[in-house]
Amino acid sequence: MTSMATNRFRLQFKFWLDMHKPDEQQLAKEIDQLKQGRAFSQVVRDGIRLIMDLWNGNLTVLLALFPWVEDAFYQRFLEQQPNPETTIQEQLQRLEQLLIEQGNTPIENIAQPGAATPGSPKAMIIPQVNNAVFEDDNQSELVVKKAKSDGKSAQNFLDSAFGLIG
Repeated sequence: MTSMATNRFRLQFKFWLDMHKPDEQQLAKEIDQLKQGRAFSQVVRDGIRLIMDLWNGNLTVLLALFPWVEDAFYQRFLEQQPNPETTIQEQLQRLEQLLIEQGNTPIENIAQPGAATPGSPKAMIIPQVNNAVFEDDNQSELVVKKAKSDGKSAQNFLDSAFGLIG
């Protein structure tokens, strides 16, 4: 009975560290610790895989090696986002100020008791269609009249905008 020998093809790579550079000197200490823990080769392999993946615009290896990174990025993203309600409120206040500067009448406080709730539906006036009863929609005629302005277009606009956040 003959034993089968496995042929392993292995490569060795060498590199130099300049011990006059403090960061490379620190790297030499870390390599020594990794070698003592028999982890140096795996760290080199993982490091090269990580760099190549990042250079190619991928995060797969990063997230596989460090799953906590995704949560950390997400948390940081959330912290940097402005509060949407505050941002909209500030924009509405700037718009109201601009309208007042242009000569429009100031808008009373929308949050007053008894005031219409912003965003609440309002009754619509349905236009008359020549008092006709239609059996076929293709023959409908719609009477269109010019809109009458009550001078409250700015009020209506801001009521609608405040309705989006309330």
